[in-house]
Amino acid sequence: MPITGLSFSNVGPFDEITFEFDQQANVFTGPNNSGKSTVLWVLAELLVPAFIMPDKLYRRRNPKWKLGYTSANAPKAVKGSFPATAVQMQDILETTGHTCFVPA
Repeated sequence: MPITGLSFSNVGPFDEITFEFDQQANVFTGPNNSGKSTVLWVLAELLVPAFIMPDKLYRRRNPKWKLGYTSANAPKAVKGSFPATAVQMQDILETTGHTCFVPA
């Protein structure tokens, strides 16, 4: 099931941000310190077991995330708070299936 979107708040330089993903490939571009790496850190936190995002990226209390995906041609989402727990990560992987994630 392809990941279709990502929203998160209070992480890195972002108060709140939403991304919509293409099914084929997605590229993040922008100037230094614009948050490209932060987005990859967030994706890794949610999609890569045993990955831990550095606490210094959390800006405020209770940072949140929402991961959108497609299941049986219907849009769905799973959401939670950072840091993601092992149970949440397992649920994400079971819910969304295998997703290719290649960090830069």
